[in-house]
Amino acid sequence: MLAGGSFLVTDPQLARTVLKSTTEPLRAESAPFGEIPGWVPGSASGRPATIAMATAIESALRESSPDRMADLLTEDLTVPWPVGAGELCLRLVVPHVLPNTRERLLSRYSRSLAALVGLAHDGSRVGRWKSRLAHSRTLSGLYGELERTDPGNELVDALRTVLDSKDEVTLAMDGMIGAACRATSVALSWALLLRAGWTPQTPAGAVLQVPPVPSGDPVREALRLWPPAWLLHRDVRQPIAIGDRKAEPGDQVYICTYLMHRRPQVWEDPEAYRPERWIDPPERYRDAYLPFGVGPAACVGARFVLDLSSRFQALRELVGAELRMIGTAPVMGPLCDPPRFVVSLG
Repeated sequence: MLAGGSFLVTDPQLARTVLKSTTEPLRAESAPFGEIPGWVPGSASGRPATIAMATAIESALRESSPDRMADLLTEDLTVPWPVGAGELCLRLVVPHVLPNTRERLLSRYSRSLAALVGLAHDGSRVGRWKSRLAHSRTLSGLYGELERTDPGNELVDALRTVLDSKDEVTLAMDGMIGAACRATSVALSWALLLRAGWTPQTPAGAVLQVPPVPSGDPVREALRLWPPAWLLHRDVRQPIAIGDRKAEPGDQVYICTYLMHRRPQVWEDPEAYRPERWIDPPERYRDAYLPFGVGPAACVGARFVLDLSSRFQALRELVGAELRMIGTAPVMGPLCDPPRFVVSLG
């Protein structure tokens, strides 16, 4: 137990029990949809919209061919990552959830993503103002796109059915796009960094070279060491036992997947980057591996993140690429953001 009525959970089985509750006795708030009044992750009323979101993301994944990804990768290599990876994701996802999207909206999303990543690395007052302004402009553009969307779009129709206003539909659509693209940009960046040999001791200005794809599963290993959802949260709504402690209404429960993924009881040499460990993963590893959470409030785009990251890892254009480090350390904010870097293809 932490100070001030807070609990930190790192035990895998207890963490899964906690995360499966999203209403009572423990309540979850989904950050991408937190601005929507009454939106409760996993609720029966919101389930059709959640299913439609997953279907739309799956459609984008099916259309993400290696050639298309390679073309997007080389469009602008001057944009530092993870923003560069996020732009790649935006151009894969947005046209599938909103066909005939105007370029102006994609440009606004790019600026909003850049401001959000910048805010993660520099939490200044100016950074917060830029992020809010960029997001406001993106919402305005998205509202206009949705106004142009006729009935027949499965995702938009589902949102219009379960939400009360056009504003809420816009917020939900923005939350889904933002969650999928932001999480994927972080996962892509971590997978590429670790494959190239980055460690916490790598200095700014260092140049790393991307080797061929290693054996095992470099994406799952990257997400084990640096899970995007590194710290999950629940509000206590009713008295409940958290392990051998008693939690009361108003207390806070935190689940730290960063620590869980490094438990020596599960993972041999847990601090080391070893993709080959996934050829024969340890017994009961599933209990102790939650890079996107679990249960009704888990990341709706988890499969998209994993599959797209794996496809991206295998791109032949990446072998021999150079990564020039701009930053030096991860930022443990709402997501576990990697240090920024620029990609240069040979």
